[in-house]
This record gives sequence, C-alpha cells and structure tokens, in this order.
Amino acid sequence: MLKKLYRMTALAAGMTCMLSGTSAFAGTSEDFEALQQQVQQLMQQNQQLTQRVGELESAKAGATSHTGDGGNAAKTSEALRTAQRNVVQEYLAEQLAEKGGQAINEFVSLSGLVEGEFAIGDDFEGNNFNEFNLATVELGLDVEVNEWARGSILALYEGGEEDEGIIIDEGFVEFGNYEQFPLGLTMGKLYVPFGNYETNMIQDPLTLEVGEINDFGVNIGFEAAGVYGALFAYNGMKTDGGSEVVKGYGAQLGYAFANDSISVDAGFSYVNNIGDSGGIGDFLSDELGKDTVQDQVGGLGAHAIATFEGARIVLEYVSALDTFNDQNATDPTDVYRAEPSAWNVEFAYSLLLGDMPSNFAIGMQGTDEAVELGLPETRFLAIASFEIFPATALSFEYFYDTDYSIADGGTDESANTFTTQLAYAF
Repeated sequence: MLKKLYRMTALAAGMTCMLSGTSAFAGTSEDFEALQQQVQQLMQQNQQLTQRVGELESAKAGATSHTGDGGNAAKTSEALRTAQRNVVQEYLAEQLAEKGGQAINEFVSLSGLVEGEFAIGDDFEGNNFNEFNLATVELGLDVEVNEWARGSILALYEGGEEDEGIIIDEGFVEFGNYEQFPLGLTMGKLYVPFGNYETNMIQDPLTLEVGEINDFGVNIGFEAAGVYGALFAYNGMKTDGGSEVVKGYGAQLGYAFANDSISVDAGFSYVNNIGDSGGIGDFLSDELGKDTVQDQVGGLGAHAIATFEGARIVLEYVSALDTFNDQNATDPTDVYRAEPSAWNVEFAYSLLLGDMPSNFAIGMQGTDEAVELGLPETRFLAIASFEIFPATALSFEYFYDTDYSIADGGTDESANTFTTQLAYAF
C-alpha cells in the first residue's frame, strides 16, 4: 500500500512538472529539451524513492520479527513511518522547487531574482559615466492550496536614478485552471495583457517603455486549442473634468503552437488609453505635472515570436493610434501633439559550450515621435549570456543609440553603453 501511494505521489508530481513545462503559450525547443531531462530525472528519482521505501519496509519487518518487547516495536515502527514521511516530503519539495520556486511547504513556494550590474558609457550630451548598481531585486510568493485558485505577491526593488525603494509590483488572486476549463479570472494589481515585451537583452525593449501598463484591475482570460486572449479593465488615467470611475480597458487575442522542434506565438492587443503606460504616464506626471489627459488615446500592440532548434526570432510593434491633443501645446515635438510608437527585432541562438548553457543575441529597436519621452530614435544591441552555475547567469551587453535630429527636438548625437550583469534566480 505504501509503495503504491508513493508511486502515485511521484507520478502526480511528475505530471505536474510536465504540464507546467509544456504550456502552449511559452513552449520553446529549449523547454522541450529541459522537459526530457526532467522526465529522466523523475524516473531516476522514482526508482530511488521506491528503493528507499523498500529498504524502510524491510527494516520495519525485521524489527517487528526480532523484537519481543511490544513497546520497543511500536517505537521502531513510528520511527520508520517518520522516515517514510520525510522521504516523501523531501521528494515533493524538490518537485515544487522545479515548478518555479523554493518550496516553503506543500502549498507555498518562494521565488526571487537578484541582478547586479556594472555599466560604462556616454550619453547624448557627451557625458561619460561608469557605475555599479543593484539593478533588480524581486521576491515572489505564490500560494496554491487547490488547483482552482492561486494567490501571488511580487515585491520589487529597482536601482537607478529614480530609486523608489521596495514596492509591491504585483499582488493578485487568480481563479481558474486552463487545463480543465478555458476561462480564468485575475484580480488585483497586475500587468494588463497589452503588448508582449519579450527580449533576450538586459535592457528593457523600447516597446515596453512606450506600452507597458501596471495598475489595479481585473483580467478575464481564455485558452483553448492554441487560441488565447483576454478582456481587461483597470483604473486608468482620468480625463480632464472626468469622473472618478474606471477608465482603462482593452483586449488581447493570439495563437500559440509548439511541438518537439518548433514553437510559434503571435498576437494582437488593444488598450483604450496608451497614456496609462509607465513611460508616457510618468512623463505626463513628472515632467508636465499632469495626472489627467484631455482625450484618451488608444494603443495597438502586435508581436510574433518563433523558435526553431535553438534559434529564436522576436518581432514587436506598439503604437498610439492618435495624437495626444492639448489646446495649450504649441511645440510640435510635445508629446501632447505626438503619436509615439516603438518596435523591436531580435535574433537569438542558444547552445551548449561544453556543459554551459549559453545564449547569443543581436537586436535593433526604434521609436517614432518619442523624443519627449527621452527615448532614442534607434538602438542596436548585442548580448552574450552564460549560465556559469545553476541559476546563475553572467551577461555582457553592448548597445548603441542614435538620438532624434535637432529639427525633431533631439541632439542628433549618439551614445554607447556596455553593461556586465551577474544574475541569480531561484
């Protein structure tokens, strides 16, 4: 009975890892190679678990047959049961850790990320700089007591010129199980599904600077037969003289496919006010002292990601659908009279250098009518990343920026930055 129980436990844990590793919306060839390795590890661990339980049962039988004292026999039996429970608990802890975090107990897992960087370069004004920086600290806590509900909290620290200390970047409750039912609901503080922002680089893509929205809201998502999508609503920025009601909403629609050799993910997204993004919203509030807009300006996002035998291509475009009209704006370069947009193209290739997983990527990005947001007109990037130890990556990145012309409000100059990053994820 005990052997059957432990084998079923191991099988359930293994299926959980397999299902989490073969999600149709994040599958890559690297994921499938990792999945094969996980399956082999699970088989070996299952054999070790079965062998260990057999040894414990044999020891239990021997102790019972050679002990004439019933009290001592009971103590021996209890000790064996405790050892058996420890074996299973350790095994479950390993499986929970493989799902994306360190297991605190059967229901709670902890994950995190620490990134330290050294950067050297110059800016559009010709000023040189070099600095060490604690770029990112993330600490996530996921609680999943049952398969239909999950709670998640992500605390974030980002170093730099605008040091805001530790903030709660995400905190939400998620209801649903896409493996059993196509609809799910998420409510709390979250990143709305507008844009994709996939990148192989250290730097955030320029598309993220224009379009990423983090706010309090609700998201209704669905996944079925490779098709995925969402309808979402969030607080959003108010309009001049408007009421204090929910202003932001949007939708997402995409398709993902993956098999043993190739994966493809493509989709579109829409938001009714791209001014709610971090890049545009921060400019309006910090630079212009405004926390409202005269008119909401819609935004459109499109992306395509393909992976084939270690090669990966990322394409993305994010744009406002109209200008930010303001009767007081007179400067033609003012964001209130602009229609900002951004795009990103990357090519990456992953391989093993000896036993060390490595990734090399090049990219080109650009913006239009985004000079007031402090973004370059074009950016060229290259990166080399190496997993020097498990969960530890060393990356070297170089990017070259060109500014807008003087006629468009820029400096018509260029800038260079070289960054070395050491990252540890758990």
